[in-house]
Amino acid sequence: MTALACIGKRFQDAGFQDVLIEAGVVATGSVTGVMNGHNYNRSVRCHKLMAEALHRLRWQSFLSTLEEQKRQQFKKVVSSLQASYPREFDTQLEGSAYKAMMARYGDFIKEGKNNATFAFWCSYLEMIGNILLFIRATREGDWKLHLATVRVLLPWMFAYDRTNYSRYLPVYWLEMKKLPITNPFIHDELVKGHFAVQRQDTHGFAGVACDMTIEQTANRDSKTKTKEVLKASQTTKVPPIDGSEATMKEH
Repeated sequence: MTALACIGKRFQDAGFQDVLIEAGVVATGSVTGVMNGHNYNRSVRCHKLMAEALHRLRWQSFLSTLEEQKRQQFKKVVSSLQASYPREFDTQLEGSAYKAMMARYGDFIKEGKNNATFAFWCSYLEMIGNILLFIRATREGDWKLHLATVRVLLPWMFAYDRTNYSRYLPVYWLEMKKLPITNPFIHDELVKGHFAVQRQDTHGFAGVACDMTIEQTANRDSKTKTKEVLKASQTTKVPPIDGSEATMKEH
């Protein structure tokens, strides 16, 4: 994913790749694939771990600025959120205690962004959050969320010289936004989640992008068969036609 490459280009020389290597999350020889996004699964995993670590550090820093009574109050709110998951989790999110806590946390982040380093790594968390929302849109077949995350990620394509995406992603987004007028039938199908492929019915949250599905099925099979044919042709000795070997020796 090109968005992963944008993140790698922005943060790799800021100590990001050093943190991953020293923490044992990824080997030195594999870090390039994580930074440029070519090793998709490993890259997403590394970014999830890094984002969680930064979220925890930022939250701990926030708690350290609070008076003891308020700190204990917010810890109880977090504990109640954990205990309510998953049945009453949404109800807890609508509660006044949670909203008050997040408002205070938001003020802390806004004030902290006056520090350049704090603001820089907060931008990392925001970018990773948007990428995870993009992945969620595909997994759930949520077309509106897909378009929303494409729009948010689009400026980073210009910022980090992703030329082809800078040229055509705005065109794609505009055409998709006009689909209700230009082609209502296709728009209705996309809203139903038919822009992603559900390869099994056992588990939810398992939609796969169409291009990735092609790579995992048709292209994978064709590459595998080609390798098998080449290997067979190199290792299998074809018996000569009757008399041909003797004729060749005579000449």
